[in-house]
Amino acid sequence: AELWPEDLILFENLPNGIINDIEYYLNCFKEDQIAELTIYVDQPIANSSVAFSGFSDPDVGHTFIALSQGNVQRVFGFYPSEGVKPKTDVSVPSVFVNDSGHVFDVSLTVPLSNNQLINVLNSIKSTSNIYNLNDYNCTDVGMEIFNSAGFLFKLDDAEGWWPGGNGSNPGALGQEIRKMLLPDFAIRNSRGGLAMKNNGDCK
Repeated sequence: AELWPEDLILFENLPNGIINDIEYYLNCFKEDQIAELTIYVDQPIANSSVAFSGFSDPDVGHTFIALSQGNVQRVFGFYPSEGVKPKTDVSVPSVFVNDSGHVFDVSLTVPLSNNQLINVLNSIKSTSNIYNLNDYNCTDVGMEIFNSAGFLFKLDDAEGWWPGGNGSNPGALGQEIRKMLLPDFAIRNSRGGLAMKNNGDCK
């Protein structure tokens, strides 16, 4: 396989909308009420498990999360705060970014009881402040948050490789979600499109 350039930097340019305080970003959600959780997957190539597409400026896709409760919607993803080098420098401080309206290829939406919502919010707040391309990337965090709700079906089989490393990735996770046997309450969207947008403010 053709390899990425030795000095390739991924995520050199972060999208706009860094979230400085994720707890404040999510403080509209009432912990005594039900909610909905969506995990969105933007695959490098739609309906393919490959972990990247391209060599000089590769598309590695993205996994991100949305919470909604009534008219309140918040969308966010886990990113490296600066560029990562797949062969030499895979670990950097992390940030959350507002992914409102981000493109996606497949998603999975589940209802949350108020107890499940509390577990999910706690999982988000306890996310590590270190991003690691191989071991703790946007897909690892997305699966961790989703699984914290405690459903009997888990997201876990999302491994793949790229030049210089391997780990969970949006290509593999997207294919896992497409193929999963799901309970009736889980809603899968395999058509893709644009994720929901942030909406609503706290009163």
